[in-house]
Order: sequence, then structure tokens, then C-alpha cells
Amino acid sequence: MQTRVGVSRVGPSLAGPEEHRSFGPADSPFRIHLLNGFARQYTAYERDGAFSLKWVPRGRARYSVDRLHHQLAGHKVLLLQAGQPYEIAFLDRSGTESFCLFFSEALLSEALAASEIEAGGRHSQQYVDMVFMPSHGLTSILSWLRSHALTLNRDPGRAEEILLSLLGDLTLIRREHRSLAAAIPAQRPATRRRLLSSVQRAKEMIDDYQGRPPPLEELARATGLSKFHFLRTFKATFNASPMEYAERRRIERGQHLLQQSRSSVGAIAEQLGWESQSAFTKAFRRHIGITPREFRKG
Repeated sequence: MQTRVGVSRVGPSLAGPEEHRSFGPADSPFRIHLLNGFARQYTAYERDGAFSLKWVPRGRARYSVDRLHHQLAGHKVLLLQAGQPYEIAFLDRSGTESFCLFFSEALLSEALAASEIEAGGRHSQQYVDMVFMPSHGLTSILSWLRSHALTLNRDPGRAEEILLSLLGDLTLIRREHRSLAAAIPAQRPATRRRLLSSVQRAKEMIDDYQGRPPPLEELARATGLSKFHFLRTFKATFNASPMEYAERRRIERGQHLLQQSRSSVGAIAEQLGWESQSAFTKAFRRHIGITPREFRKG
């Protein structure tokens, strides 16, 4: 085993005493730290953070990065690059739990280099912060690590394998994210990263709405861009306009509701913000090729 792994469970709302454990070679530059924090009201500023993944399985937290605010609660995670300043605020007075993984620069560099070699490209550590919905597999790994954090030292080889595999998955996500930044219509890399972070925030807002999405003016205002600049940047990034993307997400939610609930087609249409069942049916057929009733019947 070459990786040094540390685990901490801390915070004023932790039930019981704080716990700190570590295993692996103490002098290794390849380090991973798992931090499980518990608090009701908490704020902190990190000026020079490590490459890290932030998850809030219980409660709510706000991460402020480059003048943008990312809300985390349950199903989304935030990926921050090394050296990226951020501020965190726990927002739920009933209690918030965060679960974070931090990776040392030496370990990150090795993982990124391997990722770029596989892709036939050049290694670069520069990319923007990103909030995304993790896959079922990634969610399962995070949940398992959260549940078994304090017993990872019982099988250090297996723990190292799981953590390094997770880091490998994150570098692949990072590579896909960087390809999105390359599509941004701007010359300077720093500008492309900033614009990508802005339109990612608008995409988050659309993903968070269960019904009709926020109006264009509200989305543009959240990004700090003009409506025209926002529209052009969003479409160049995601190959769809904000409203096209929003409709696609509503159709995906409709598919889930048709499969998992007993609600009528009309009730689902109303829940998703369509003005009528016929409008929902028309949009559903355009995207899926069949009507909602036909889809439900299989």
C-alpha cells in the first residue's frame, strides 16, 4: 500500500466524541483524507484548498466559489480544483452533515497524467468547479465510504483500491468537463472556465425545478451575463438552448413518474408544469416517439 489515508469525524453536532484515524505509510506524498463533519450553523473560508469532492447527505450547505453560490443537499456533489478558494455555510438549523474527500497534489497529478495518456491528450490540472448529479455507481461508493469510514483500516488494501478507483472516475468526469469548457466561445482559458461555471449554475437551477423552469431573465441574472450572452454560451456548451434542455429534463422526470407512480397522465403533466395534458403528450411524443400512455404500458 502506497497511499496514506486519513479519516476524521468532527463537529459540534457530532453524537459522541470526535474521531481521527489514519493508515498507510506516514511519509507518503500520495494522500487521501475523508472528512465527515456535523454542525447546525457553521461557516468557514478556505483560501488554498486541495482537489476535493463535497457531498451533503443531510441538511443543506452553500459553497461560494468565484462569486457563484452552489447549493448542496442530498443528491448533488461539488468538485473543486486544487488551490481554488471557497467559502462554506451550513444552512439547516436542524443539523447538516457533510462528507468530503481531499486528494493530495502528488496523487492528483499521477491520476490526471494516467487519464490524459488514456485519452491521448496532454495533462492539465486547470478546470472549473462543477456541481453534478453522480451516477448510481458513484453514489453507492460514496454511501459505502460514509458508512464504513472508521473501519477502512481493517482492510487497507481494499480501501486503497476503492479510493483510487473513485479518483480515477473523478478524473474522467473532469476530462468530460474540460471538453465542455473547450466549446465555450471565448479565447482565454480563464474566461472559458468562468463562463462554464456560470452556465453550470443555470443548469443546476433547471435541474432543481420539478415543474416549469425559471424564466430566461432569472437564469441569466443568476449567471451574471446578459440574456444574449447567456443564451449563446449555454447553447454552445450543452448543444441545446436553456428551454430545450429544460424540456428534455421534464420529459425525463415524466418518464420516471410514469414508471414509478400511479398518478394519472394529466396529474403528471400538471406536476411537471405543462399547461395541459395534450401539451405534455405532444412534447413526450416528440422526444420519445410514443405517447405517455403507450410508454407506461411498456
